[in-house]
Amino acid sequence: LLAIYIRDLPILATEIDESIKNEDFDNLKFYTHKLKGSALTLGLESIANFCFELETAAANKILDDQVQDLNTNLHEHINKVVEELKKLKEKYHNINY
Repeated sequence: LLAIYIRDLPILATEIDESIKNEDFDNLKFYTHKLKGSALTLGLESIANFCFELETAAANKILDDQVQDLNTNLHEHINKVVEELKKLKEKYHNINY
């Protein structure tokens, strides 16, 4: 599961970037909702909260500086989480049962 999240979180973040860049509100709403679900599964409330805000902005067709800031913060949190997940994966990979 860790490998899946390590792989998929950055992919979803890239899809969100592309949606914002292309002003594609439907995809922005879709990918933020999907990432929000993944984040909640892992207990990552901060990422889920950023996604909720971005999802709301997409529903209201808003792309302003606040949305850009939310997206930047989202990426920073995802990068930190991915690094922590990699550490966890390595830790559990090295355990001999």
